[in-house]
Amino acid sequence: MPAADPFGGGGGMPVSGMPVSGMPPVSSIPASGMPVSSPAGQYGQQPPYGQQPPFGGGQFGPQGGQLVPVSGGGGAQPWGAPDTIQRKNKKGKGPMWLLLIGIVVIAAALGVGGFILFNPGGGTPDGDNTGTIESPAPEAEPVLIAGPGTLKFLASGAAASWAAASEPPGLFSDAAGVAAEDGSGSAYVGVLDAGQVGGADAALADADTAFVALLGEQLGAPDGEVSSQVYWVDGRDARFHTYTSGDLTVFAAIVQVDGGFEAFTGTATGDAAEAVEAANLSLRFGEL
Repeated sequence: MPAADPFGGGGGMPVSGMPVSGMPPVSSIPASGMPVSSPAGQYGQQPPYGQQPPFGGGQFGPQGGQLVPVSGGGGAQPWGAPDTIQRKNKKGKGPMWLLLIGIVVIAAALGVGGFILFNPGGGTPDGDNTGTIESPAPEAEPVLIAGPGTLKFLASGAAASWAAASEPPGLFSDAAGVAAEDGSGSAYVGVLDAGQVGGADAALADADTAFVALLGEQLGAPDGEVSSQVYWVDGRDARFHTYTSGDLTVFAAIVQVDGGFEAFTGTATGDAAEAVEAANLSLRFGEL
Protein backbone atom coordinates (compact mmCIF):
# COMPACT_ATOMS: atom_id res chain seq x y z
CA MET A 1 0.00 0.00 0.00
CA PRO A 2 1.33 3.51 -0.73
CA ALA A 3 2.27 5.57 2.27
CA ALA A 4 0.69 8.92 2.99
CA ASP A 5 2.34 11.93 1.39
CA PRO A 6 4.11 13.87 4.16
CA PHE A 7 3.75 17.14 2.17
CA GLY A 8 0.10 16.67 1.46
CA GLY A 9 0.48 15.90 -2.26
CA GLY A 10 -1.56 13.46 -4.17
CA GLY A 11 1.24 11.09 -4.87
CA GLY A 12 2.88 8.68 -2.54
CA MET A 13 6.36 7.40 -1.73
CA PRO A 14 7.10 3.75 -1.84
CA VAL A 15 7.66 2.07 1.48
CA SER A 16 11.20 1.25 0.44
CA GLY A 17 12.08 4.95 0.33
CA MET A 18 11.03 5.60 3.93
CA PRO A 19 13.41 5.45 6.88
CA VAL A 20 13.46 2.30 8.95
CA SER A 21 12.35 2.68 12.55
CA GLY A 22 12.64 6.47 12.43
CA MET A 23 16.19 6.57 11.03
CA PRO A 24 17.04 8.61 7.90
CA PRO A 25 17.73 6.69 4.72
CA VAL A 26 21.27 5.72 3.87
CA SER A 27 21.50 8.42 1.21
CA SER A 28 21.07 11.16 3.83
CA ILE A 29 24.18 10.17 5.87
CA PRO A 30 27.11 12.31 4.77
CA ALA A 31 30.33 10.61 3.70
CA SER A 32 33.49 11.63 5.50
CA GLY A 33 31.56 14.10 7.57
CA MET A 34 30.23 16.12 4.59
CA PRO A 35 26.57 16.34 3.49
CA VAL A 36 25.56 14.83 0.16
CA SER A 37 24.09 17.36 -2.24
CA SER A 38 20.59 16.78 -3.54
CA PRO A 39 18.65 18.12 -6.53
CA ALA A 40 16.54 20.15 -4.17
CA GLY A 41 19.43 22.35 -3.08
CA GLN A 42 21.42 22.73 0.07
CA TYR A 43 20.84 20.70 3.16
CA GLY A 44 17.83 21.87 5.09
CA GLN A 45 16.08 23.61 2.13
CA GLN A 46 12.61 22.31 1.21
CA PRO A 47 10.64 22.78 -2.02
CA PRO A 48 7.73 25.19 -1.93
CA TYR A 49 4.73 23.96 -0.06
CA GLY A 50 2.49 21.81 -2.17
CA GLN A 51 5.16 20.95 -4.71
CA GLN A 52 6.25 17.36 -4.69
CA PRO A 53 9.75 16.57 -5.92
CA PRO A 54 10.06 13.98 -8.59
CA PHE A 55 9.63 10.39 -7.59
CA GLY A 56 12.78 9.19 -5.95
CA GLY A 57 14.32 12.72 -5.62
CA GLY A 58 14.13 15.36 -2.96
CA GLN A 59 15.61 15.57 0.42
CA PHE A 60 17.19 12.15 0.48
CA GLY A 61 19.13 12.34 -2.78
CA PRO A 62 18.87 10.33 -5.96
CA GLN A 63 17.16 7.02 -6.13
CA GLY A 64 19.30 4.24 -4.90
CA GLY A 65 20.96 6.38 -2.17
CA GLN A 66 24.58 6.01 -3.43
CA LEU A 67 27.26 7.53 -1.17
CA VAL A 68 29.67 9.74 -3.09
CA PRO A 69 32.91 10.75 -1.26
CA VAL A 70 33.64 14.45 -1.32
CA SER A 71 37.31 14.00 -2.08
CA GLY A 72 39.65 11.21 -3.09
CA GLY A 73 40.47 9.39 -6.28
CA GLY A 74 38.72 6.50 -7.73
CA GLY A 75 38.35 3.66 -5.34
CA ALA A 76 39.31 5.86 -2.33
CA GLN A 77 37.41 5.27 0.85
CA PRO A 78 36.10 8.28 2.75
CA TRP A 79 37.03 6.75 6.07
CA GLY A 80 40.68 6.47 5.05
CA ALA A 81 42.86 3.60 4.08
CA PRO A 82 43.18 0.77 6.54
CA ASP A 83 46.15 0.96 8.90
CA THR A 84 49.20 -0.85 7.67
CA ILE A 85 50.30 -3.44 10.18
CA GLN A 86 54.05 -3.55 10.43
CA ARG A 87 55.48 -6.83 11.54
CA LYS A 88 58.94 -7.14 13.00
CA ASN A 89 61.01 -10.04 12.02
CA LYS A 90 61.82 -11.92 15.18
CA LYS A 91 65.38 -13.11 15.14
CA GLY A 92 66.25 -16.27 16.90
CA LYS A 93 68.18 -16.11 20.18
CA GLY A 94 70.92 -18.21 18.76
CA PRO A 95 71.97 -21.65 19.68
CA MET A 96 71.40 -21.43 23.42
CA TRP A 97 72.44 -25.02 23.82
CA LEU A 98 76.01 -24.08 22.87
CA LEU A 99 76.10 -21.56 25.72
CA LEU A 100 74.79 -24.11 28.18
CA ILE A 101 77.37 -26.66 27.08
CA GLY A 102 80.14 -24.06 27.51
CA ILE A 103 79.02 -23.31 31.07
CA VAL A 104 78.95 -27.00 31.93
CA VAL A 105 82.44 -27.55 30.51
CA ILE A 106 83.89 -24.58 32.44
CA ALA A 107 82.26 -25.74 35.68
CA ALA A 108 83.62 -29.23 35.19
CA ALA A 109 87.13 -27.92 34.51
CA LEU A 110 87.06 -25.79 37.66
CA GLY A 111 85.89 -28.74 39.71
CA VAL A 112 88.63 -31.02 38.39
CA GLY A 113 91.28 -28.34 38.94
CA GLY A 114 90.16 -27.74 42.50
CA PHE A 115 90.21 -31.45 43.23
CA ILE A 116 93.75 -31.79 41.89
CA LEU A 117 94.93 -28.69 43.74
CA PHE A 118 93.58 -29.60 47.16
CA ASN A 119 93.94 -33.36 46.92
CA PRO A 120 97.01 -34.02 44.76
CA GLY A 121 97.63 -37.48 46.15
CA GLY A 122 94.08 -38.67 45.83
CA GLY A 123 92.28 -40.88 48.28
CA THR A 124 92.32 -40.26 51.99
CA PRO A 125 94.94 -38.04 53.61
CA ASP A 126 98.07 -39.78 54.83
CA GLY A 127 101.65 -38.93 55.64
CA ASP A 128 102.61 -38.46 51.97
CA ASN A 129 100.05 -35.87 50.97
CA THR A 130 99.45 -33.90 54.13
CA GLY A 131 101.38 -31.04 55.65
CA THR A 132 101.35 -28.51 58.42
CA ILE A 133 101.15 -24.77 57.88
CA GLU A 134 103.10 -22.97 60.56
CA SER A 135 102.34 -19.32 61.13
CA PRO A 136 105.20 -17.17 62.34
CA ALA A 137 105.00 -16.19 65.97
CA PRO A 138 103.75 -12.62 66.41
CA GLU A 139 106.45 -10.15 67.34
CA ALA A 140 106.45 -8.74 70.83
CA GLU A 141 105.44 -5.15 71.41
CA PRO A 142 108.35 -2.66 71.37
CA VAL A 143 109.91 -2.04 74.79
CA LEU A 144 111.44 1.27 75.86
CA ILE A 145 114.77 0.72 77.59
CA ALA A 146 115.78 3.60 79.86
CA GLY A 147 119.32 3.98 81.11
CA PRO A 148 120.38 5.44 84.45
CA GLY A 149 120.75 8.84 82.79
CA THR A 150 118.25 10.48 80.44
CA LEU A 151 118.99 8.58 77.19
CA LYS A 152 116.67 5.74 76.09
CA PHE A 153 116.25 3.36 73.17
CA LEU A 154 113.40 1.28 71.77
CA ALA A 155 113.88 -2.48 71.69
CA SER A 156 111.73 -3.74 68.78
CA GLY A 157 111.56 -6.77 66.54
CA ALA A 158 113.68 -9.59 67.89
CA ALA A 159 115.19 -7.36 70.57
CA ALA A 160 111.75 -6.81 72.10
CA SER A 161 111.86 -10.34 73.50
CA TRP A 162 115.43 -10.18 74.74
CA ALA A 163 116.04 -10.40 78.46
CA ALA A 164 117.45 -7.64 80.59
CA ALA A 165 121.23 -7.64 80.62
CA SER A 166 123.56 -6.54 83.39
CA GLU A 167 127.04 -6.81 81.85
CA PRO A 168 127.63 -3.60 79.87
CA PRO A 169 131.00 -2.72 78.36
CA GLY A 170 133.53 -1.14 80.72
CA LEU A 171 133.34 2.30 79.07
CA PHE A 172 130.07 2.96 80.97
CA SER A 173 129.97 4.15 84.51
CA ASP A 174 126.38 2.90 84.69
CA ALA A 175 124.11 1.35 82.03
CA ALA A 176 121.04 -0.78 81.31
CA GLY A 177 120.26 -3.00 78.39
CA VAL A 178 118.98 -6.24 76.88
CA ALA A 179 120.68 -9.27 75.34
CA ALA A 180 119.66 -12.38 73.39
CA GLU A 181 119.82 -15.66 75.25
CA ASP A 182 121.99 -17.23 72.56
CA GLY A 183 124.47 -14.34 72.71
CA SER A 184 123.72 -13.21 69.13
CA GLY A 185 122.99 -9.63 70.14
CA SER A 186 123.05 -7.08 72.92
CA ALA A 187 122.27 -3.37 73.39
CA TYR A 188 123.09 -0.98 76.25
CA VAL A 189 122.48 2.67 77.06
CA GLY A 190 123.98 4.65 79.93
CA VAL A 191 126.34 7.26 81.26
CA LEU A 192 129.90 7.24 79.93
CA ASP A 193 132.83 7.18 82.30
CA ALA A 194 133.95 10.78 81.82
CA GLY A 195 137.49 9.94 82.88
CA GLN A 196 137.89 7.61 79.90
CA VAL A 197 136.78 10.19 77.29
CA GLY A 198 138.69 13.27 78.41
CA GLY A 199 136.48 14.54 81.20
CA ALA A 200 132.93 15.84 81.52
CA ASP A 201 133.91 19.22 80.10
CA ALA A 202 135.68 17.83 77.01
CA ALA A 203 134.54 18.89 73.56
CA LEU A 204 132.34 16.40 71.78
CA ALA A 205 134.88 15.92 68.98
CA ASP A 206 137.62 14.98 71.46
CA ALA A 207 135.36 12.78 73.50
CA ASP A 208 134.18 11.04 70.34
CA THR A 209 137.74 10.17 69.27
CA ALA A 210 138.40 8.60 72.66
CA PHE A 211 135.01 6.83 72.51
CA VAL A 212 135.81 5.10 69.17
CA ALA A 213 139.18 3.98 70.52
CA LEU A 214 137.45 2.45 73.57
CA LEU A 215 135.01 0.59 71.31
CA GLY A 216 137.90 -1.06 69.45
CA GLU A 217 139.58 -2.04 72.71
CA GLN A 218 136.51 -3.37 74.53
CA LEU A 219 134.20 -4.66 71.77
CA GLY A 220 136.59 -5.61 68.96
CA ALA A 221 138.99 -3.83 66.66
CA PRO A 222 137.53 -2.63 63.37
CA ASP A 223 138.35 -4.67 60.29
CA GLY A 224 138.32 -1.55 58.16
CA GLU A 225 137.10 1.99 58.35
CA VAL A 226 134.53 3.07 60.89
CA SER A 227 131.38 4.58 59.38
CA SER A 228 130.52 7.78 61.26
CA GLN A 229 127.53 10.11 61.00
CA VAL A 230 126.52 13.32 62.77
CA TYR A 231 122.94 13.41 64.09
CA TRP A 232 120.85 15.39 66.50
CA VAL A 233 118.99 13.48 69.20
CA ASP A 234 116.13 15.60 70.51
CA GLY A 235 118.17 18.74 69.92
CA ARG A 236 121.45 17.38 71.29
CA ASP A 237 124.59 16.93 69.20
CA ALA A 238 125.54 13.27 68.69
CA ARG A 239 127.95 11.04 66.74
CA PHE A 240 126.93 7.60 65.40
CA HIS A 241 129.39 4.84 64.41
CA THR A 242 129.19 1.42 62.75
CA TYR A 243 131.90 -1.09 61.91
CA THR A 244 132.57 -4.81 61.68
CA SER A 245 135.03 -6.92 63.62
CA GLY A 246 135.11 -10.45 62.25
CA ASP A 247 131.54 -11.85 62.41
CA LEU A 248 130.54 -9.13 64.86
CA THR A 249 128.87 -5.85 63.87
CA VAL A 250 129.28 -2.96 66.30
CA PHE A 251 126.82 -0.07 66.60
CA ALA A 252 127.55 2.88 68.89
CA ALA A 253 126.60 6.50 69.58
CA ILE A 254 127.79 9.24 71.90
CA VAL A 255 125.63 12.21 72.92
CA GLN A 256 126.70 15.30 74.82
CA VAL A 257 124.39 16.16 77.71
CA ASP A 258 124.50 18.55 80.63
CA GLY A 259 127.32 17.44 82.92
CA GLY A 260 128.97 14.95 80.61
CA PHE A 261 128.22 12.30 77.97
CA GLU A 262 125.78 9.45 77.50
CA ALA A 263 126.19 6.65 74.98
CA PHE A 264 124.73 3.57 73.29
CA THR A 265 126.61 0.40 72.35
CA GLY A 266 125.32 -2.67 70.59
CA THR A 267 126.81 -5.83 69.11
CA ALA A 268 125.22 -8.44 66.87
CA THR A 269 125.92 -11.42 64.67
CA GLY A 270 123.78 -12.68 61.80
CA ASP A 271 120.14 -11.60 61.69
CA ALA A 272 120.34 -9.94 65.11
CA ALA A 273 122.14 -7.00 63.48
CA GLU A 274 118.85 -5.64 62.17
CA ALA A 275 117.34 -5.42 65.66
CA VAL A 276 120.45 -3.79 67.14
CA GLU A 277 120.69 -1.23 64.34
CA ALA A 278 117.01 -0.33 64.85
CA ALA A 279 117.69 0.16 68.56
CA ASN A 280 120.67 2.42 67.81
CA LEU A 281 118.57 4.61 65.49
CA SER A 282 115.73 4.87 68.01
CA LEU A 283 117.69 6.85 70.61
CA ARG A 284 115.63 9.48 72.39
CA PHE A 285 115.34 11.44 75.59
CA GLY A 286 111.54 11.40 75.75
CA GLU A 287 108.92 8.74 76.05
CA LEU A 288 107.31 6.73 73.22
